[in-house]
Amino acid sequence: MDLRFLYPSSPDQLTLAWGPKWGLYATQTNVVRAGYAAVLLPYSDGDGMAFSQDTNSPNCAVIRHAGAEDYVVAQPVAPSPTASPFPVETDARFALVRAKDGRVQGYAMSCGSRLAFRGEALLACSSGSVYAVNDGRMCRVDAPQGAAVEARLLTAGSVICNRETVSQRFADSTASFTAPVLPKEWTIAFADDGRTVMVSGDGPRPLRILAPKAIKCLVNGVSVYFSRAQKGQIYPKLETTEPAHGDDPGRGSEE
Repeated sequence: MDLRFLYPSSPDQLTLAWGPKWGLYATQTNVVRAGYAAVLLPYSDGDGMAFSQDTNSPNCAVIRHAGAEDYVVAQPVAPSPTASPFPVETDARFALVRAKDGRVQGYAMSCGSRLAFRGEALLACSSGSVYAVNDGRMCRVDAPQGAAVEARLLTAGSVICNRETVSQRFADSTASFTAPVLPKEWTIAFADDGRTVMVSGDGPRPLRILAPKAIKCLVNGVSVYFSRAQKGQIYPKLETTEPAHGDDPGRGSEE
């Protein structure tokens, strides 16, 4: 595992410590609004991974591996336009576009309203910030309710927005839709054996459900991961990026 900083590209102070199964990176910088963005690079000896940082935009980098190229933009404090000729254009705090043989294979974006690659629009939202992941099989989007969204499908067969499958209009492999507006409360039901939990709506968070037998959770018809606490509660994962609750995985609180 290797680590490379994109923001700041050279921390004022960097401390490294290693153990048999762990590594610690401690950084320090003297700024009013501190923020860090780093890329973790898992690799095997001889796998040919390469990392190059853009000289015009130090918060941009290209990771080359397995015949593909990952174009990364990380700007956690003050997003600004990427400098030409870096091919990713976005106002997001984080974005990644994966390309192979010149063709886009997938993309991800966090806290932004637009994403483009070499002039080709991949994602756009009419208002507010979007979290999105398109892995070539499914396109998942979290967007402000009621916002107009356009997402490049690539090879994805379905689109899920705000944890709900959306109806789509296709034009040049682009899905155009309105982000679903959900009821401002949770409705929870259980299968007869208690092993499946069915949730609809969009209420207070974190969502905590007493379901000691649960092995599957559906939120607005979409299967989601969940963590489990010691007293039988489960915490469904509602966002593209969300802190964990409970004790599985990791260790958290049951507040």
